[in-house]
Amino acid sequence: MASNRQGERSKRRYLDGWFGPAALAVLVFAGPLKSSPALTWLPVDLTLAAGSIVALAAIASRLNRGHTVSAVAIPLVLLALFLLGIFGSSLDGYSLSKIVALYTLTFLAMLAPFYVLRTAPQRRVFITALVAIAIFVGILTIAAPSQDIAYAGVRLLEGSNTISTAQMLSAGVVVCLVLAASLKIHPSSRLILAVLGGVLAFSALGTGSRGPFFAIGLALFGVIVMSPMFSKLRGRAIATAFVVTSVAAFFAVRGGGGGAARIFGFISGQEDNSVRVRQYLLGQAVENIGASPAGIGWGNFIQIAGLWRYVEGDRLYPHNVVVEIFLEAGWLAGFAVLVYLVWTLVRAAKSSATPMSAVIFGLTIFSVFNAMVSGDINDNRLMWVLLSCAWIVNAQESKPVNDYGVIP
Repeated sequence: MASNRQGERSKRRYLDGWFGPAALAVLVFAGPLKSSPALTWLPVDLTLAAGSIVALAAIASRLNRGHTVSAVAIPLVLLALFLLGIFGSSLDGYSLSKIVALYTLTFLAMLAPFYVLRTAPQRRVFITALVAIAIFVGILTIAAPSQDIAYAGVRLLEGSNTISTAQMLSAGVVVCLVLAASLKIHPSSRLILAVLGGVLAFSALGTGSRGPFFAIGLALFGVIVMSPMFSKLRGRAIATAFVVTSVAAFFAVRGGGGGAARIFGFISGQEDNSVRVRQYLLGQAVENIGASPAGIGWGNFIQIAGLWRYVEGDRLYPHNVVVEIFLEAGWLAGFAVLVYLVWTLVRAAKSSATPMSAVIFGLTIFSVFNAMVSGDINDNRLMWVLLSCAWIVNAQESKPVNDYGVIP
């Protein structure tokens, strides 16, 4: 009898220790990944499969490892406040699908990390899976790139778009470069990480997506300047990041890719229609926040006069998650999220004293910046995962943790 219980516990540990963290990484990018022809052979929907594994792993972790940290209450409070956005929502089309996704997939992304990323080995599996996804996408964008008809010469994952492709690649860049600059490893291993980061950065530049490109720079700068991990290594870290990104940029420009030209054109002050439209949408959202303290309802941004001209269908959002929440769910939810973001980034910076916690901090900066310039509340699942993960790392930095990841 005891042997059977031990066997069941061992299986649950395998589920929440390996499959759960890996599936969570897949869930973050399941949308663009499953659109690729390279994965059309899958017999199940990738989002459904990854989400199911994550949910089962979270349950197994709760049964196997016990209670998680008290900070798990934070996403629950936020999700309760997000209910305010249902009042006034039209509850059809984009509005309904947005609410359903918020309380299924995004709910899982916010809550699951407290169970499937609660230990250092689990977080290593998650980070490794993010790099594996980046490599997979990088190979396809180099070997068999798709083209975006709106932008000449850009390279992206077939079936996806420039932003999603760049985000998947850029997450791998942040991981590789932070580890290359921080780990006390053999020079050859450091070189491999730096080269891999450079290749992924080259691929990311080729997409022409500006948000993820600047998010990489901000993440690396933030980690190097604020992380205790780099208190004695800042010079080497800055040199590593500068050399790798410079080499990647050089080859991108030499390659004549339209993606790199689009990014560097933006740096030089050029504005295209995409930038102007986003500026206008953001301005309209900010202007209407003051008139709607209780929010206009999830998915109702398009109902603001004249905005229907900027989208086919009804899927329209301000491309800034904080502004979106302020506008659609109301001031209370907006202020709560704003405080949550700032507080979490500060705590993540203070606890980034190890290579892996520095990676988590860097990825958190990266994902938060991306959420300020692209996607809606559900598109930015990576941010919600990392914000929750940052609270687990902080808790483990300050309290003793036993072999099973349970804080006494």
